[in-house]
Amino acid sequence: MLNEVVVRFKNRDRNWQTDAVSWRNPAAYAVTGRPLTQAIECDWITDPAVA
Repeated sequence: MLNEVVVRFKNRDRNWQTDAVSWRNPAAYAVTGRPLTQAIECDWITDPAVA
């Protein structure tokens, strides 16, 4: 069970520089009691709202 996911992508709003957004699930963190993180590289995503 993951409680944090980091998505790396090429941000078109920042001149195609690599950027990242994270998503956290506090309920899953409460169950596991420790951070379980996974990073995903998505070069085909260019919009922060989609990431």
